[in-house]
Amino acid sequence: MNKYSIEIKWGILFAIMMIVWMVLEKMAGLHGEHIDKHPIYTNLIAIPAILIFVLALRDKKKNSFGGSMTFQQGFVTGLFITIVVAILSPVVQLVFSNLISPEYFENAIN
Repeated sequence: MNKYSIEIKWGILFAIMMIVWMVLEKMAGLHGEHIDKHPIYTNLIAIPAILIFVLALRDKKKNSFGGSMTFQQGFVTGLFITIVVAILSPVVQLVFSNLISPEYFENAIN
């Protein structure tokens, strides 16, 4: 498991970033009074998401591959991070829909 510790670390950080993002959306009113603007502003999540993947690849390159990484190594690293994020996504969704913004779906329907 030590072989994939960097990917696990960054996958967990990505999930935490998603939770923080949802809390910020809630605080900005994007789950309530400004829900009509939610589809526009939620796309800004791409900025920290890309940043996390870039930092993860740089971390893997520096600490596992001695400063030089091939495309294939980078692809596999990104794939494993994505798998960790996919595994954690149901937990993130449960936190969102039960704790952060239980009224979100009702507001979106209305």
